[in-house]
Amino acid sequence: MSSSVFGSSTFCVVTGASQGIGQTVALHLAPKFGSNSVMVLTARNGTNLDETKAQLGTKAPNVEVRCVVGDLANQETIAKVAAECFDSVTPETFQHAIIVQCAGSLGDLVYIRDLNNAVDIQKEMLLNVTSAFVLTSKFLNTFQKSDSLRRTVINISSLAAIQPVKSWGLYCATKAGRDMVFKVVAEEEPDVRVLNWAPGPVRTVMITKCTEDSADADTRQMMRDARDSNMVLTCDQTCEMLMHVIEKDEFKSGDHVDYFDVKK
Repeated sequence: MSSSVFGSSTFCVVTGASQGIGQTVALHLAPKFGSNSVMVLTARNGTNLDETKAQLGTKAPNVEVRCVVGDLANQETIAKVAAECFDSVTPETFQHAIIVQCAGSLGDLVYIRDLNNAVDIQKEMLLNVTSAFVLTSKFLNTFQKSDSLRRTVINISSLAAIQPVKSWGLYCATKAGRDMVFKVVAEEEPDVRVLNWAPGPVRTVMITKCTEDSADADTRQMMRDARDSNMVLTCDQTCEMLMHVIEKDEFKSGDHVDYFDVKK
C-alpha cells in the first residue's frame, strides 16, 4: 500500500541507480508507491541496472520499472538520457512526480594547485552540476505545476557541499554548486518540495577511494578515523532516514539536511 505522501500513482526517476545509494534509494522508495506507479532507473552500467530492476520486481512487483542506460558525464548524451527518462510520460495520470539525483563522482582527490587538466575538470562539472540542470529542467517541464500534482526533487548532497576538505577541491566545488542549483529551484518553484540530502559517510566504493586516495594526509586520517569509530553508515541506514524525512515532510524546501541532524 502506498504511503500517503506518495499517493496511489507516482512517477519517479532515480539516477545513479546501478549501485550504492542510488540503488538503495530505489529499493526503499518503490515499495511505498501505489500500483499505478512507474520508476525509471538510469546509470551507465546496464548490467547493474538490470540487477536493480530484478530486485525491484521482488520488492515492489506492482510498480512498472524502466531502465535508461547512459552517461551523464558526456555532454553529447546528457540531453538524450534526460529525454529517455521522461519518454512517453502522461503527466496527468500521476499524483506525485519525484526525481532523485544520486549520480555523481569524486573526481581527482588532489590539491587545487594540481588541478590543471581542463578536460578532467569539465567532466566532473558535467556529471555533478550540468546533468542536474538538464534533468531538473526536463522534470519541471514534463511535470508542470498543477493543483492535482505533488512534485519532489531530491539531491544526494554531501557535507563537502558546505565544508571545505583539503584535496577534495573539485568535489567540494561541484557539490556546493549542485546544492545551489536546487536551492534556486526551491525559490523559483515554491510548490516543489526540494531537499538536499547529505547522507553522511556511507560504506560505498566512493568512501574507500576517499580513505585511500586523498592526497592530503589529514584528510586520509579523518576518513580512517570515521571508519574505525563505526561512524560509517550502510546505504540502508541513510536511505531509511531519508524515507523518514520525506514522509515526515517537515524540512524547509531547498534546505541542506544532514543524516546526523535528523531527530526521529
